[in-house]
Amino acid sequence: MNEKKMDNILVSIVIPVFNGEKYISSCLDSIINQTYKKIEIIVIDDGSLSKKNIEVSLLCEKFNFKFLSYEENKGVSFARNLGIKEAKGKYLVFCDCDDLLNLNLLNLLSKKNLNDDIYFCSLIEDKKFVDYNDVSFLNINSLNLRDYFLSTTINNQDFSFRGCVGKLIKRELVIENKIKFNNNLRFSEDTAFVLECINCANKFNLIQNAQLYSVRCNCESVSHRWNDNYNDFYFRFFDYITGKITNSNLL
Repeated sequence: MNEKKMDNILVSIVIPVFNGEKYISSCLDSIINQTYKKIEIIVIDDGSLSKKNIEVSLLCEKFNFKFLSYEENKGVSFARNLGIKEAKGKYLVFCDCDDLLNLNLLNLLSKKNLNDDIYFCSLIEDKKFVDYNDVSFLNINSLNLRDYFLSTTINNQDFSFRGCVGKLIKRELVIENKIKFNNNLRFSEDTAFVLECINCANKFNLIQNAQLYSVRCNCESVSHRWNDNYNDFYFRFFDYITGKITNSNLL
């Protein structure tokens, strides 16, 4: 298959929102102002309790984003799955509403020939971006990546690989293998999703020399709030992961 320059490729950015009024405007600004313009932006309001979603819907209308909303909070997995269903791009980019994209993220990649299944960006936490003129790729052997992914997941290291954010994932890979976010997981559902993508993919690349996705520490987000049910969520996640490992070629 001939590789295509990315300037001919549509990228779908999927953003679930639940009561994210403190951060959503700056998040959308970092996407609206991407220097690469062939993007499709899909915002899913997951039953927010605040009135901020009205402002978000108006902003989406102004910039011709897709805006989907429903009254009942169904969870981030449901929202992201709905985004996948609506997406038309060759690649999917998942973005949390409290995070930021480097304004040149997609433009830097547009200089490359992209056709691999997954591209991993390095993540930074609560830091300002640095300007980059170019990026370099490190081709990752699939077996080594799977081993690394599993070891870092178990030991809680290098979150760059685990979550679904900060990655370009080929939509065809997700659709053809019927990969979905698990609605029954309230903990690390994105890690489980990425594990399935890795297990079905053949070609991976790590963007080596640039940190292009910023994770902001939002103390109100689900991942930062602990409650009495989280032990159950935690063990449910590891039961799910163990089952996937046992029934796949990851062993």
